[in-house]
This record gives sequence, structure tokens and C-alpha cells, in this order.
Amino acid sequence: KNAIVGIRPEHISLDKKAGGVNVLTAKLDMIEKMGAEKHLHLMLGEVPIIAKTNGDYSVSAEGRVDIYLPPDNIHIFDGDTGLNVGCSLVLNRRHEGGD
Repeated sequence: KNAIVGIRPEHISLDKKAGGVNVLTAKLDMIEKMGAEKHLHLMLGEVPIIAKTNGDYSVSAEGRVDIYLPPDNIHIFDGDTGLNVGCSLVLNRRHEGGD
């Protein structure tokens, strides 16, 4: 059965809070300055994602970024129907994304 994982850009954190749980490493593609905040355009493997951060956060455009996905903000959807299946996701290992 297929599933779709979703999280809002404002819920993606750049702080390591869980000792390796739900922390993924993404490749930074672009930083979009949006006034008081920045939108980080990231690649997690071949999946593009956007993280919103405070405008005062600094990161190298060539680097990789560790992102933390709080389990309470992760949504799982049925890949066939698109319906929310109502559970949160806790990753049990660290994922290295990007090239």
C-alpha cells in the first residue's frame, strides 16, 4: 500500500532535538529571503521540500542541512485515496538525503 508523508514548512526545524530520531540530512538547493524569514529549498533524495526559518539563521549554500521533523506535525495520507490515516511517524534511524 502506498503512503504520502506530509509536513508544513513552518513545522520543519533546523535544531537537532531528538538525539537522531526524526533528523534527516537534506541538500540545500536555494535560500529565498522573505522579509523576516527565509525559505530553504532543500532536496531530500529526489524529493524537494521547503523549510521556513527565522531570517537570522545562516547556512552555507553549498552545504547540507540537518532538519528535524516533530512527530506530532507529520501527517500520513493513504496514497490511493489521499485520506489522512491519522498517525504520526517516528523514524527509527537517521536518513542521509541529497546526492
